[in-house]
Amino acid sequence: MAIAGFTRIQVLERLYEVSSASQPIHSPERLFGRDAELEKLEDALHAPGRHAFIYGERGVGKSSLAHSVACQVQSSDNSPILVTAGPTATLVSILRDVHAQAQASCRASTVRVDKVSVGIAGLKYESQWQAEQQRLEVNDIGSALLMLNQLSTWHSTRPVVVIDEFDTIESSAEREMFGTLLKHLGDARSGVKLIFTGIGDSLNSLIGGHLSSTRQLHQVSLERLNWDGRYQIIDSVMEAFGLQLPDEIRFRMAGMSDGFPSYIHLMAENIVLAAHRADRVVESIDFDLFLIALDESVKSALETWRDGYDKATLGRPEHMAHLLWAAADSADHIRQTQHIEHSYSSICESLHVEPLGDAEFKREFAKLRKPSHGEILQRGLANRPGWFGFSESMMRGLVRMQAQLNGIVVDFERHFVSNTTTVKATAKHGYYQPLTQTEANVARLRREPTY
Repeated sequence: MAIAGFTRIQVLERLYEVSSASQPIHSPERLFGRDAELEKLEDALHAPGRHAFIYGERGVGKSSLAHSVACQVQSSDNSPILVTAGPTATLVSILRDVHAQAQASCRASTVRVDKVSVGIAGLKYESQWQAEQQRLEVNDIGSALLMLNQLSTWHSTRPVVVIDEFDTIESSAEREMFGTLLKHLGDARSGVKLIFTGIGDSLNSLIGGHLSSTRQLHQVSLERLNWDGRYQIIDSVMEAFGLQLPDEIRFRMAGMSDGFPSYIHLMAENIVLAAHRADRVVESIDFDLFLIALDESVKSALETWRDGYDKATLGRPEHMAHLLWAAADSADHIRQTQHIEHSYSSICESLHVEPLGDAEFKREFAKLRKPSHGEILQRGLANRPGWFGFSESMMRGLVRMQAQLNGIVVDFERHFVSNTTTVKATAKHGYYQPLTQTEANVARLRREPTY
């Protein structure tokens, strides 16, 4: 039966045109919620000698933003050059990859000059000269600079290079060499554009001591996706298949994602697939289909985070899961123990289980910071005891999805702490209609209207 008007193949083909849970987005029109960052990056990269650095938490969409702006700035005579760094990468090895990718993207006629028959000697000489530049060996910063400067003569009019996962380069000396390279490229007003991405909370933490090169860099500290952007992703996928999604499920998906685009895409994809596999024609998504999709999403996300999550919960007393859910029960990314304990008590009351005593709570909660329990939590503020956050930010979204599967809805909007830095919601989402009796109980505990 499935989705009206779509065959199985049409569903699959259309789904992966409008959603992208497993790979970066390359199309600016599908990069929802990042309009301001995209526009500022494009403006900056048109300035002579200026490049870009996009940094932030794992999973916020740095690669998608980098690839999308690269497609916007790259001249139409070729595609952007996309490479990925790694732990053992060096400046030379990365720029050799850039050179190889550039060669691969060029037409064979510009590489194999021995098979080119040109009647005008000047043109033949030009093709031979281009081929010589393509054979240039990159072995130091000088030859790397020469190669990059010459890309605009044989690769494209305005070449753009994306160097993804720059933070994974283990050698700080190698990372700092890119600072020197950027300074030389800027001084030479090179036509090539470099876009870096990396996990970090500052440019200094990624590029090291060469901050004199920052005048050549437009810096973007990418935050988690705001609520409007989350809703745009969900709505675009549902609209592509003519599916109706109740507001409360839509709100829940946006909240559980914790602002990580890949989680939103993952849940949206699995909702479409659940509808497609249903034994009836589906026009509107109900809660049963949502739970099927959520279960598949959790299984998929667990493949990435399984080691830590299993250490914390597999074969452990059930209160370990309750403690994790409690840690995720707030809009605050860093929380005090007393606030987490308040959330834990509310969860236990909704589940009709006896909560741990204060001393036992603190002892069991501390285990979540130990290697034996996956080190899922860590101290949130230096030199200030009693503050905690998730060691991996994306783990909190997975914990929220797990809680939902067990009938517990965590609070996506409440701030227990004033002046907390967080994603600002620009949409008006208001109150939601609880979906289960358990959720209704939780809502009453929080004195929220349930209508």
